[in-house]
Amino acid sequence: MRQPPALPTLLALLLAIRDPDVTLNSDEQEELFIIGEQLELDPDDGATIEAELMSVIQSNPKLNERFTKYQTALIRFLATENGGNLDYLPTSEEVLKTLQSSEFLTILGYKPPPIEQRGFQPGNTPRSQSQIIINDIVVPILKSDNPPKVSKSLFQRLLEKLSQFSADSDTQPPTLPPLI
Repeated sequence: MRQPPALPTLLALLLAIRDPDVTLNSDEQEELFIIGEQLELDPDDGATIEAELMSVIQSNPKLNERFTKYQTALIRFLATENGGNLDYLPTSEEVLKTLQSSEFLTILGYKPPPIEQRGFQPGNTPRSQSQIIINDIVVPILKSDNPPKVSKSLFQRLLEKLSQFSADSDTQPPTLPPLI
């Protein structure tokens, strides 16, 4: 069965690229843009997209280090009873506002999708939480001119939630550095 890439993978990428120690070269940014396009066109081709994503991540040692740190924390957090609550993620409105107000829209012709409220809308096919996150958050960020800068301005709530979870968790490995 075809499925989108795992949410911890996508969210860990967005957290990792916002880290000040991570620098993306133009080829890596172009690859992320292409991955954003693939997610937009065929989000259920998760195996192919995730393989390409991991190739980009593993080719950049700092990105790989940060990605691994965030992915581990996200997997642990999402496995808890609080992990299903998505209030810590930016809304599609916040993403769109950040892209527009900061002039992050690409000159390559990216037009953000219309703003959609989370949850069921009459007359529309209901979208899963994964589809909402991919279409309304991940794709616009990856297709922006500067994904690290956009991510930096949008994921503070998630970082705070992960830090709080890490501080409260007895199972947190001692080698995991602070998340903020």
